[in-house]
Amino acid sequence: MNTSLRFQTWRTVLVGLLFNCCPISAVETNDRIYAEFDLEFKTFLALANDRIGKEVIKVERLSDRFTVPQKLTIKGTPHEIGLALGHIGQQAKARLPMLTETNRALNRKVVELYQKIYPQYLEVVRGVAEVYKEPVEQIDVGVFEADFTTRLWCDLLKIERFDPAIKRFEPPVDSGKSSEGDAKHHCSTASYYTNGHQLVGRNFDNPSDRPHYFTTMEMAGSYKVMGHTVYDISSWVVDGMNEKGLALCVTTAYNKEENYPDEPAILIGHLSQIVMQRCATVDEALALLRTVRVWFPFEVNHCLIADATGKAVVVEWNPKDYKLLLYDKPGPWELLTNTPLEEGEESLMKKCDRYRGAKPLLETGIRNTKDMLEVMKAMRITSGSTRTLWTTVMDLNARTFEVRYFKEFERKYEFKF
Repeated sequence: MNTSLRFQTWRTVLVGLLFNCCPISAVETNDRIYAEFDLEFKTFLALANDRIGKEVIKVERLSDRFTVPQKLTIKGTPHEIGLALGHIGQQAKARLPMLTETNRALNRKVVELYQKIYPQYLEVVRGVAEVYKEPVEQIDVGVFEADFTTRLWCDLLKIERFDPAIKRFEPPVDSGKSSEGDAKHHCSTASYYTNGHQLVGRNFDNPSDRPHYFTTMEMAGSYKVMGHTVYDISSWVVDGMNEKGLALCVTTAYNKEENYPDEPAILIGHLSQIVMQRCATVDEALALLRTVRVWFPFEVNHCLIADATGKAVVVEWNPKDYKLLLYDKPGPWELLTNTPLEEGEESLMKKCDRYRGAKPLLETGIRNTKDMLEVMKAMRITSGSTRTLWTTVMDLNARTFEVRYFKEFERKYEFKF
């Protein structure tokens, strides 16, 4: 199968998993789904850790009442993490993306890109190849995240079985429409620098309470990262902070898909993890992002990036040419929902009630994490086809990460380095 056709096929599958929960039988209740969704994962993980001889990936319960979310700890060398993924993938019968003559030249350029910005990843791929007993030179590195690890986790965690009560819908797909109008898939994030502390808040909104993890990634040779992972629990991060006090939060900007480009590119979710592992400041993150063509196979995203020095910016990618756009307004705060900043302040205020609700609170002033929580609560969605699955407040200087989950919002989970 050629690369373009393969992406069209897998893209359709994953978009279905992300946005269009499949129906289940009447006897398959929510309780059963939540009780059984990760049984295979835990079984496969136990064998993987045993074969490696150390606990590379550890999964634990967070709540004493609910099985979702959970706590995930990934710790080891890049090669060891690759071995763990390989053993899990092999047991799950996940297929590796292999090179063809048509994409071999492009793959060499992708490998060169990783060698320059994130050589650890090539060791991860080498570990997976070792378990599968395949020559690492024959693996298509450019699509490895989408075709192997993302598919592996979505299948293994049975994402398509979740949320039978939520009305099914087809995701809108057009060539440049922002996602705000469909009112089904939202996220929001804000930052504020006050009294020597950079505070970052984030709501993650989704139609389905699918498997998600508070994940600590500690890969040798990289910065330690903590944050939330969902669709690729080993290499994506949708909101997180690293040990240097750099935070990154991703939200949806445009409902537009693309095939893998004709130049070396890195999937947006994976690139977010790379930024967190490799960069200590906003300026370092921007320098890295300017060297990479970002790939958006499912939707076009934008990000809020902030650091402990007080700097915060928003980065977007124009959906026509995928060029990076930078927004660095004066003042102590940034605010981002699902309406692109590229559309201008007037459009933001008109289209997005969450932006309208949060902006006055930020303009009035934020003093501490409690105030930032109030900003996020003003944008939180508690009913309807979409719900805020979690609300995060980070203090980048104190290196603290507070999280409140939808099903027990009054309980505050606290993590720190």
